[in-house]
Amino acid sequence: MAACCDTVVAGEGAQFVSPFNRLGLVPDFGLLHTLPRRVGEGPARQIMLRGAPFDAAHGLRIGLVDEVVPSGAALSRALAIAAEYEAMAPIPLAMVKNYMSRGLAEALDWERTAQAAMFLTEDHVEGRDAFLARRKPVFTGR
Repeated sequence: MAACCDTVVAGEGAQFVSPFNRLGLVPDFGLLHTLPRRVGEGPARQIMLRGAPFDAAHGLRIGLVDEVVPSGAALSRALAIAAEYEAMAPIPLAMVKNYMSRGLAEALDWERTAQAAMFLTEDHVEGRDAFLARRKPVFTGR
């Protein structure tokens, strides 16, 4: 979800992960489009393919996080930034956001088709069951 945001404020204790492969799914919420644009293709590949959790400091280093604040202060800082946006002219902000999201509709169309196919695989059933049972999945490629 963070890759979809205009500004990401994270508390020092925040953790990020892209667990889709462990569930037998492809990344969704536009992640295949937004994450490489936000952090670069190399870091995005590692996040999505490996699925390893990382902390707010690492997120800041790679560009996923814009600001790290003490734990418990993220909401108040995010609201302060939102107030800054609120004081700006809305039409140019909307135009910049629109331009920056070009290509997202096509990515979401692909994602919808791919994710629907993944839900029909044995690997997704295994990934889901393993997650719920808190065990390591054993995938078969079916």
